[in-house]
Amino acid sequence: MFGMDLYELGPDHGELHSWNQIEVAVDCWFTSAGRMMPLRMKCKEGDTILTIEPIAVLKEEENRYAGVLVHMFHCRARLGSGVDQEFSLLFYVEQCRWKAYLAG
Repeated sequence: MFGMDLYELGPDHGELHSWNQIEVAVDCWFTSAGRMMPLRMKCKEGDTILTIEPIAVLKEEENRYAGVLVHMFHCRARLGSGVDQEFSLLFYVEQCRWKAYLAG
């Protein structure tokens, strides 16, 4: 039947705006059960590469945005300002790439 397998993908959450995402490198532990656990990330700020660790994962979810599977980790870490800040790490499964979403 046509379109029957679409229901197996789960709901689509619309479009995820890329204008407030930055490219990051993430050191991630994969457990024997296949669970992803981000430990630290690196990002560029001008000519400097910042290492942000440790990362505390507050919540994780798996969503589809415009049909693209994304693992989203809501996290807290001490960023460049020296103050703990909440942010989201996004793992784009098909591209095998990480991005950070800094709200506000």
